[in-house]
Amino acid sequence: MSVNQDGVSELRSVWIKTAEQQLFHELEVEYGFPRATCRSLIQLMHEFIDQNYGNLRDDRQVIYHAVSKDEPAGRQLDKIKAVPVRLTVSHPDGSEVLEKKGIQGLRQHKLIRFESEAYAQNGVLSQADVAELLGVSVGTIGRDSREYQMENQVVLPYRGTIHDIDRAITHKRIIIGYYLKNLPTPDISRFKLEISRASFVGIR
Repeated sequence: MSVNQDGVSELRSVWIKTAEQQLFHELEVEYGFPRATCRSLIQLMHEFIDQNYGNLRDDRQVIYHAVSKDEPAGRQLDKIKAVPVRLTVSHPDGSEVLEKKGIQGLRQHKLIRFESEAYAQNGVLSQADVAELLGVSVGTIGRDSREYQMENQVVLPYRGTIHDIDRAITHKRIIIGYYLKNLPTPDISRFKLEISRASFVGIR
């Protein structure tokens, strides 16, 4: 039997309002908050739930908390601002990549996608984050990242490169390498401009 979607929406709004009213009552009566504070707290809770658990992803995506790309290096982990990002864990082109490039190629394809998607949403993933998402060791991700960046002379937007930490192959190191190789200055300037525009590799 078909269900009238308008009716479902109306019922859902009633349920939400009922839950809101119960929460409002508890905040006001049990905790003694002023009514204005109760409204603000409920709105804040709604925004948090929508942002982290709402309909923000399709069935091939996950919500993952990444470090904000605006965070400076060196802060304690519990003081770092995190942002929720949508990451595509599966995509139809994966089978084609696997056939052409093998397991390592598919892994590189996914790590590039994760890092690019996170960066586009104002977050940066560490290599440990990517390792957890792919179920491999941090060493494997580090090796895959280094090989891809050196072979293609690109900078992947993970936390080490964006925040210039650890042993990451950062844009600064690549630029210095270009100078040491006597690459023409216009070419180096063009590379620096591309980095400043955040033209990192991005793959679906």
